[in-house]
Amino acid sequence: MSEENNYEEAGRKDLENRENEGGLFEQEAKKQAEKEEVHFEAEVKPTTLGKSSDWQKKNESDGSEFKMGWHNIPVSQFPSAGLFYPEGTKVSIRAATVKEIRQFSVVNDEDPYSIDDAMNHIMSTCINFNVPGKISNWKDALEEDRIHMVLAVKELTFAKGENRLEIPFECDDCGTPGKMEFCNNNLHPGKIKDDIMKYFDHEERIFKVQTKSSGVLELRPPTIGVMKVITEYIKENTQTEAARKRIDQGFVKCLPFMVGEWRGFKKEKIKEIQMEFMSWNATKFSTFFQVVDMIRVGVDANVHDTCTSCGAEVQAPIMFPGGIKSLFVVSDIAQELL
Repeated sequence: MSEENNYEEAGRKDLENRENEGGLFEQEAKKQAEKEEVHFEAEVKPTTLGKSSDWQKKNESDGSEFKMGWHNIPVSQFPSAGLFYPEGTKVSIRAATVKEIRQFSVVNDEDPYSIDDAMNHIMSTCINFNVPGKISNWKDALEEDRIHMVLAVKELTFAKGENRLEIPFECDDCGTPGKMEFCNNNLHPGKIKDDIMKYFDHEERIFKVQTKSSGVLELRPPTIGVMKVITEYIKENTQTEAARKRIDQGFVKCLPFMVGEWRGFKKEKIKEIQMEFMSWNATKFSTFFQVVDMIRVGVDANVHDTCTSCGAEVQAPIMFPGGIKSLFVVSDIAQELL
């Protein structure tokens, strides 16, 4: 067997192991760090697919595609435009496997926590997130960028359009009905206004908002890692109607923007942060609360397209006619039947 075939066989076995065990990125990263000094190269390397640096080098590509089906996606196209990631951050994706689609298919559309877990499962298995200079993974991605990456995986998985998600609309200008595809090309990212962008620190990739009476407020949109901890905290503290009434909604809204790093962030630390939050005066709280809204990134709540009849821009609210599972489960079975 040739050397190249040996590398391909090693990659195949590693991918099978990954599918059987699920979410191995952090385990592999930890093992790699213990075994040798980590070197971050200019190109993304599919570190979750193999332990051998030789295998990685063998599978590098001079373009955007790796052997084993990994593809680079530019962070500049994310809803955040890559603004909050260190320079040189690289992201690659692969198509979802049948096993991953099976797991996604059991998502409960009535349970937001089930939806969150399903989305994160796709992130953990199909996303390779590489931040220069540190062990990194999908949890380093912004929460608001997650939908772009999951849709990119979906579009790669069904590259021939086998699972188009179409949302009905009626043109306001000419009244013509139609359907538009729910895809990244039809989503419009929000844009942070210049009057708040002047406080952005391009070196630290955070906002440092200077205030008259509250000093400098430091905040940034939360990563998926931060939101995972906060989601678990909210879930535990909203089990009953009484508990839901007691939870401080103002604190819950501000909390994700008060935590800069998910590593070392535990649910137990939230109480400590809340104690600090409770010591704020009304002016500091009001300022921080409003800045949170000003620096939100992400896509708006509508899908946008062009009317094929009159050429006017049309939009419709994001919806999933077949439920959220229709992202990876073909809902229009008619196109598959003979």
